[in-house]
Amino acid sequence: MLIRRMLMSVATLALATAMAAGATSTRSTATTVWPRNNSFEVPDLGSGEAAWRYSPSGANWKFIGSSGIAANLSAFRVFGAPRDNHGGVKSKSGQAGFLQGRGVSISQTVHGLPGGMASVKFSIEQRPGGLAKDQAVEVFLGHTLLGKFTTTHTKIFVPEKTKPVRITPGAHLLEFFGTGDVKGNDVTLFLDDVRITVTPK
Repeated sequence: MLIRRMLMSVATLALATAMAAGATSTRSTATTVWPRNNSFEVPDLGSGEAAWRYSPSGANWKFIGSSGIAANLSAFRVFGAPRDNHGGVKSKSGQAGFLQGRGVSISQTVHGLPGGMASVKFSIEQRPGGLAKDQAVEVFLGHTLLGKFTTTHTKIFVPEKTKPVRITPGAHLLEFFGTGDVKGNDVTLFLDDVRITVTPK
C-alpha cells in the first residue's frame, strides 16, 4: 500500500511538472530590436540655430528629399528630444529626425528581427507654426503600410505604436514617409525613439 501511494505521488508530481512546463513554453515574450541610431543622436550636430542638417552622413539612416536631423532649439525648433540612443551614445543637445514637406522619407533596413507579429514604436512632435492637420507620417515595415500618424503637440514628443504585422525572421526595411501638405505648405514632423517589438505567434 505504501509503495502504491508513493508511486501515485510521483505520478502526480510528474503531471504537475509537465503542465507547468507546457504553460511556460506557450507564454509569449516580446523581443525589442532597436535600429541603429534609433534616436538620431549621430552625427552630433552641437547646439544653436545651425544645429540641423539635411541628409547628414554617418547617421545609418537613408534620407530622401527634405529630411534629416535637427537638435533641440535649432532653427527647426525641436523641443524635448532625448539626448541618447539605445546603447548610450549621446548628443550635446538632444536630436530628432525630421520629415519636411511631401514625399520625403527616412528609412533603414533593420537586421536581426525574429519571426512573429511586429509593431513599430516611435515618438513624434509637430514643428511649431505649421498646419497641424496636414503634418503626418506613414509607417512601413517590409513595404507594408502599418498606419498613418499625426500630432498637434509642439513641445512634447507623443509616443505612438503601429498595428502588428506578421514578419519572417531576418532583415526588413523600416520606412517613415512624410505625407506633407497637398497645397505645398512647409509642414514638418519630428521623429524620435524608434524601435520594433516582435511577439512570437
